[in-house]
Amino acid sequence: WIQHKKRVAMENLNGKGSSRDLARKYNIGTSGDHKQVIRVVNAYQKFGDAGLVVLPTPDSAIFDTDNYL
Repeated sequence: WIQHKKRVAMENLNGKGSSRDLARKYNIGTSGDHKQVIRVVNAYQKFGDAGLVVLPTPDSAIFDTDNYL
């Protein structure tokens, strides 16, 4: 998944497709959501490969305190 995001970011940064074109090409988000491509590109520009890793969020199961014993 990280390599897929990196490919999308690199294509955009190398001028091989707009965020809308790449969203459609790779079927990203609902009906080609180019904003998701923009987020991936921005994360890659700012943090490199580390920006493409998905970390748990407070609302994910790992932080589910309702089921904590």
